[in-house]
Amino acid sequence: MTQDKTETVQNPDRELPKEVATIAEQLEAVRAAEVAGADAFALSGRPSEKERRTLSSLREQAAREIGVSDDTIRELRDLLQAVSSRGMSEERTQELQPLPDGPVLISPDVSDREGPATGRNVGQFWWNSSRYWWDPQLRSYDGADKRYFGGWLVCRDGNLHSHHFGLSALYELHANRTPPSATGKYRSAPFADMVGKLEAATGNDFFSGDNWSKCWMHLKHSLWVPVFGGLKYLGPGPQDQITTLANLSQDGERREIPMSRRWFFPSITFNASELYPNLSVWAYTEISFDVQLEGNGSHLYLDWDPTNRNSLGMVIPQWYIATGV
Repeated sequence: MTQDKTETVQNPDRELPKEVATIAEQLEAVRAAEVAGADAFALSGRPSEKERRTLSSLREQAAREIGVSDDTIRELRDLLQAVSSRGMSEERTQELQPLPDGPVLISPDVSDREGPATGRNVGQFWWNSSRYWWDPQLRSYDGADKRYFGGWLVCRDGNLHSHHFGLSALYELHANRTPPSATGKYRSAPFADMVGKLEAATGNDFFSGDNWSKCWMHLKHSLWVPVFGGLKYLGPGPQDQITTLANLSQDGERREIPMSRRWFFPSITFNASELYPNLSVWAYTEISFDVQLEGNGSHLYLDWDPTNRNSLGMVIPQWYIATGV
């Protein structure tokens, strides 16, 4: 697996306590280990490169045994390669001007606030910091009040390749801004606003084996309090909502995936008795994309439309905790 690029952004108006920073690093280490383990597990069930070469040779041999000539096989390969090449990023964007860098934002996750802004924003989770990661084939930048990911993930051989991109963010609800609850219950329900679209497609080279283009999106949400050198989760603990965005496995299959909408994280309800006096509640949110590509020409485009070249943009606005639920 290729090492992802990473970036961390800290809100200059908020402090990240040392014990919370330590917990955040541990949570990131767990995430990275889970991703690496899932990639290794997926790869363990697929043919090796040597086995793929053998399978390709056997398929060509079988074609010859039923009367298909070498010239026909060669012409078929050339035709399939030409069809796949037309869908590649280089062919579709060779006449386009480079996309300019977006403006730099100090706190890209703080925009689009919801709810009343009275007093000290009682009950609002304030953005503290964010972490971003993306595959080296992609680019990532801040602009237009969102974090953007753009580019093309392309498989250029018959092997299985895993790719990842996304963001995680920490939000804080200070103890002195936690509103009272008549029922003793609270609910946290963050959401993400996204713009853009994806395009998933599989290759046409059936001689090399299977062609896959798969993509899953995770929306993770947890609430916790740093206590006794560790953390205590509130409510049911960490929540992970998985959405299958693409699951293509037929040769030459293609699908456009619109992403411009509001996506809701799984909500968390907890009791007032779980809170600690004078300790903040911390929210961890994550939007992550896991991609699997197999087969020459299989791909996932994040900004493939030459008419506008919009990347995939996302933001998690600050939100208010609900009381009396």
